[in-house]
Amino acid sequence: MKITKILLILLLGLSISLSAKDSADIQVIDTKVENQKEKLDYIKVSDVPAKVAKTFMELKGIGENIEDDEHIEEIHKLIMPYIDSIKVLLKDEKYKNIDNQNARELQKMQSEISVYLETLNDWEKLLKTQIKLYDKNKKILNDYLILWDKTYKNSIEKDAPKKIINNIKSVVDDMKTLSKKLKKSYDQTLTDSQIVTTKILTMKELKKQIKEREIVERTQVFSQKQPYLFELISDEQVNIGSYISSIEKTIEEKIDEIKGFFQIDMKLLNTLAFITFLNFLLNLYTFNLYRKRKLFVHEESYRKKIFYFTQRPISTFLVLFMLSIIAIYSTRPMAVNDMLFFILIVPVALILKTVVEKEYNKYIYIFLF
Repeated sequence: MKITKILLILLLGLSISLSAKDSADIQVIDTKVENQKEKLDYIKVSDVPAKVAKTFMELKGIGENIEDDEHIEEIHKLIMPYIDSIKVLLKDEKYKNIDNQNARELQKMQSEISVYLETLNDWEKLLKTQIKLYDKNKKILNDYLILWDKTYKNSIEKDAPKKIINNIKSVVDDMKTLSKKLKKSYDQTLTDSQIVTTKILTMKELKKQIKEREIVERTQVFSQKQPYLFELISDEQVNIGSYISSIEKTIEEKIDEIKGFFQIDMKLLNTLAFITFLNFLLNLYTFNLYRKRKLFVHEESYRKKIFYFTQRPISTFLVLFMLSIIAIYSTRPMAVNDMLFFILIVPVALILKTVVEKEYNKYIYIFLF
């Protein structure tokens, strides 16, 4: 019994000593954490010179990051004139009276809106990317300001040398200047982004309404019971001259629409011109080699039909030119698509004629037309 009591007393004493040790360890850990936290709150006076130089370099990098690139600066300059041009477009009577427009006119209106939307969507992506960059650098600057502000107070308390204090103050002043610059750019970019986003939503809604109206218009056209052509002729309701004039007017409208489309974005037009020039040189060079029998190493290659397209340099040039337009302009109005289709018919037919047997040539034209 006595032995049992002694063992219990020993165990109790051991547990008390262990708990006391754990408490002491926890207290030591807490003290270390507090000390570590205190270390992170400010920079030691002895470390200030090295940290100042490093911070200046980092601030320089942040300053370069928040500098608007050429695209963003261009957007800031162009956004209001571009929005004004959209307002002018939407003031047109046809946009105010959508219900009175025919299907063809409604298609043109959708094409016009699509062109504007493409530019606005590109701008929106660039502006939102820039805003994310601003947010990231803003957080970095705020953390730096807190750190160096506490470092400045600590250096005053520790009676640091005047030069050290001035260096710290210089860093803080640079940060505040950079923060003001960041805020100015941020506010402008955020405002422009809001304008663009709002206009995109407005244009999308308008395009949706026009599309719905076009569907209704087409449905009405195809559901109407029209008299047969010979009935119209017998009733003298058909005016051939007016009919031809309407065709000419439609062609003129399509040409104007195509011209306007290519003139909207001069950068893309310049890209197309450059690719077209390369296309021309490539076809000219290839045809010249083919004519001199220097294009292929082996003579039998000249008899392979797969290479016969080299005999049609103009057709090849036109096909590549049309493909360039398709690749560069992802969104195209109906008039441009019609132009691509009609221009491609002849060169594609001529190239196919060099590939298939002569007895099948007639089927090419049947298929294309």
